[in-house]
Amino acid sequence: MNSPKVTIITLNYNQNQYTIDCVISILKSEYSNFEIILVDNGSTHENFKDLERKLPKDGRLIISRYEENTGYVGGVNKGLSQANRSNPDYLLVMNNDTLIDKNAIDELVKTSTE
Repeated sequence: MNSPKVTIITLNYNQNQYTIDCVISILKSEYSNFEIILVDNGSTHENFKDLERKLPKDGRLIISRYEENTGYVGGVNKGLSQANRSNPDYLLVMNNDTLIDKNAIDELVKTSTE
């Protein structure tokens, strides 16, 4: 049986180091069937270019850039809209200053399927 697909959404607004640390913690996950949608919600052009350079190159990471900051809810809604295109089984919205344990996604999926 295939593992359920999890799409993780996080936002960045001129907070590169938080965002990079968050993404790296997700990419270290033991759970394999996930993707990350990183919504850059109106960061300065220089900040965004710096973020792109420093983020790990990984096919599970999708970066969406929006020129205008639409606030937290607007950014999350953009991420949810994009996530729905890949028809995930689960959605996980995380603040960009969150670090997760390598087993966190697996445990969340197990809990939700019991």
